[in-house]
Amino acid sequence: MSQVDGVTAEVIACGEYHYFENGVRCNIVEPWSISRGEEGEVQVVSSRQIADADSELSVEASIRAEQQVFDLCWRQGGAQTWARYVVSSGELTHLTRDGVQDSRGYTFDCFFPLMRVFTGPLLCALAARGPAQVLVPWIKDPSESSMLFSADISERQVEFLGSKDAVRCFSYQGGQYEQAANCLVSERGWLLAYAWEMQSGSHWDVRLAGSPPELECPDFSAG
Repeated sequence: MSQVDGVTAEVIACGEYHYFENGVRCNIVEPWSISRGEEGEVQVVSSRQIADADSELSVEASIRAEQQVFDLCWRQGGAQTWARYVVSSGELTHLTRDGVQDSRGYTFDCFFPLMRVFTGPLLCALAARGPAQVLVPWIKDPSESSMLFSADISERQVEFLGSKDAVRCFSYQGGQYEQAANCLVSERGWLLAYAWEMQSGSHWDVRLAGSPPELECPDFSAG
């Protein structure tokens, strides 16, 4: 069982992503769990724990047909920054960062709330619809606290490269990625692996530990 905003729910899927730099596993883990609430809402909890930097990015989501609520938090040492995103029908209806509300309105095609568990449905959506405007909370440089978790909209696109053994391969481009990232997604929409090159020349990849869940990955992308 799990709780989001004090509501008890049954865990229906869970897992963990591991990070590798140039083939060597890093001290970064990203556990996640997905639960189904008593009223049918989907609840997601995930965190990216970077032990060497004493930092953590966490996202808690409550997803209903009419509205999706995402609570984000960045912790660095003893300091933290948080934000709440509320999205509905392709519109950001509410954004609060550290208690200050952003009154500007934003519209978008797809929403991506940062964590790897949300990536598979986004890639599938972009592959189906073509280039689209994607809303992503800004986290390019967490030391820029005045910008952290602000709304960032960019055009992103996916190219389907083929499939083998029920695994689809995509090339993902746009936003902060000057070079395309290569991604593997299961037939049920779960991200299996995600690889990209840094400007420094380092090769990074993220891999799902173990087998993907048997159920369909919920579609978090539409907002």
